Amino acid sequence: MQAAAAGPRSAPASAHNAGLKASDQNPLTTSPGSTRNESSQPSDQSAHTTSPTAPLGSAAPSSSFPGYRIVSTAGLVGTYGEPFIASLGATNLQSSVVGMAGTPDGSGYWLVAGDGGVFAFGDAGFHGSLSGQTLQRDVVGIASTADGGVFAFGDAGFFGSASGVGLNQRVAGIAATADGGGYWLVSRDGGVFAFGDARFLGSVSRTSLASPVVGIAASPDSRGYWMVAGDGGIFAFGDAPFRGAASGSLPSGQSVVGISAGPGTRDDGTNGDFAKVASAARPYPPGAQGFDVSWPQCAAPLPAPSTIAVVGINNGTANTFNPCFRTEASWAGLNLSVYVNVNAPNPAVPSQWAQGPAGACAPGDVRCASYNYGFNSTRSSINMVRAKGFEPHLWWLDVETSNLWSADPGTNAQVVAGALDAIAQADGRAAIYSTPLQWHDIVGNYRPGVPAWYATGAPLSSPQQWCGSSFTGGPVYLVQGLAGPFDSDYAC
Repeated sequence: MQAAAAGPRSAPASAHNAGLKASDQNPLTTSPGSTRNESSQPSDQSAHTTSPTAPLGSAAPSSSFPGYRIVSTAGLVGTYGEPFIASLGATNLQSSVVGMAGTPDGSGYWLVAGDGGVFAFGDAGFHGSLSGQTLQRDVVGIASTADGGVFAFGDAGFFGSASGVGLNQRVAGIAATADGGGYWLVSRDGGVFAFGDARFLGSVSRTSLASPVVGIAASPDSRGYWMVAGDGGIFAFGDAPFRGAASGSLPSGQSVVGISAGPGTRDDGTNGDFAKVASAARPYPPGAQGFDVSWPQCAAPLPAPSTIAVVGINNGTANTFNPCFRTEASWAGLNLSVYVNVNAPNPAVPSQWAQGPAGACAPGDVRCASYNYGFNSTRSSINMVRAKGFEPHLWWLDVETSNLWSADPGTNAQVVAGALDAIAQADGRAAIYSTPLQWHDIVGNYRPGVPAWYATGAPLSSPQQWCGSSFTGGPVYLVQGLAGPFDSDYAC
């Protein structure tokens, strides 16, 4: 890993996806080019792929930073790329909150309880409720139309339902398209059913979930959607970006029950009722210092043991192995973190990319091949490390221009997305090492929302200046500089 000089810069947002479990961030999604409607085949036979950019043939909005809010059973609200307005945190509810819907401009939202009570915040108007009426079943969700009407109130149209479909699990949420001409239903196992002008963009119905899916929200242009699980994990599809999750941040005894979307802001922080819990999850003590080493240090004495100790798994490129990894990992001891080299696939070696979570790649399908390659090569690195008896605290992806990459940033983003998926499926914590310039040159506007390790290429006289916004859209965990023959690292 070679530090490169770069000034603090931020990269525009793009899409990414999130975790399968409370601690995961896993972008396992279905191709946004698919138009299959699960209502005709609830068993979900589609192949799983990831598209961190817009569907092929279209362009993701370069200035769009859509975000989302989630709500718990007690009415606590967490926001990700959206402003926090208020919540029901101090309210004694007669019935638990079961759903959430946002206003079109993102400046307000409604919460709905199981007894049909509706709570409006911000610019959300109150249009009626079912509170006080005798219901055969509890209310399970709420959605707004393009002009702010609420389903079952106002001008919402009916385009079909899943009532005649043999569902594996019951429906858990609904989201409308931006023009009100369609909607998606989501079931607790992650199955998605599209009606009207809503497009099927993917599901997690064939994925083993740690917690059931409880809600769905559409991106502002209806070219993507997010699903949220009860443990706060987020799954993003199409052009819906990952902005954060409540995984590990929920108060004891509560679960997430709904999600709403908005136009978003450039603020990548977590706000609202879950923010304090989420901020305590950093793996390195703030202000800690240390070193990273790899194959270039195999023939040299290692530095003194330190709180930060990051070891390279590979020999400079993916699908290779650092010949002195065991020695260097033993030097790191209980403080071990690792980094994985990632790069574009070699077209001449189809065994590394022809098959994978994206399915069997058709000839010329470079995005399928890139995703499979990123996943397969990273999983191989993970297996090598664990076979030697080591379990790192954090798995970094080393994304640098010195390695082989495609000229297409969207294709390169698939490699990174596949690598992130491999780490998440292996129950690891993922993060990314790069510089803003190199990151943008390689993957363009892709912002996966994971933590960043900032390479400065200079001595760390005042590392705090690099601890602000990051190129990934996530927090900056480490800053790297030069310290004699070694790379030195500082924890933000």
